[in-house]
Amino acid sequence: MNGSHDFLRPMILGVMLLILSNAIPSFGQAEKDIMKIMSKSDWKRYERAEDYKSDGDTLIEESNRLNSQIVVLQKNYDLDEKEVQQEVSRLESEIYIKQFDAALDYQKCNEIRYNLLKHYSKKSLKNHSDGQDKYVNARVIEEQAGDFYSKARTKIRGLRKVRDKREKITTLKEANDLGSRAVKKMVTALRLYYEL
Repeated sequence: MNGSHDFLRPMILGVMLLILSNAIPSFGQAEKDIMKIMSKSDWKRYERAEDYKSDGDTLIEESNRLNSQIVVLQKNYDLDEKEVQQEVSRLESEIYIKQFDAALDYQKCNEIRYNLLKHYSKKSLKNHSDGQDKYVNARVIEEQAGDFYSKARTKIRGLRKVRDKREKITTLKEANDLGSRAVKKMVTALRLYYEL
């Protein structure tokens, strides 16, 4: 191999894959509580967001398999070094595409969930516009959710300027983390609003 740290590339890619796949949590009890306040059609849309997450998880698993192939290739000393480098480059390109597509799936999952939760938050505010103190915490948490979601959207919009593949994946991961945090905060706020 041409660099002394080429053996680290698969490990770095593997860590990035692991982090990216944990960016979006699956349904928890708190989200199942929210089902009580949603219409059936909205809950179906909320559940469909899970399909995007599952698709992203599948892409991450495929990326992990490709990453394993890189490790095996790099340990095969019977192959010509140039052939190994070409195959590693090809596999890394495939990994990048899968990671990028997975990140977009995770982003879509967060977007659907956040927008639905925001809709129910607005409905709740209409019903609780009397400014009761017990809803102050919910409003603060909802504002935090909005901040996280706004930061996530800003990172997504900023991707057009990013040229480096790894930086794009890292930026998408950060955006997905922020989006996931926004969803969790919105769930918490709705549980407080609706006393679930």
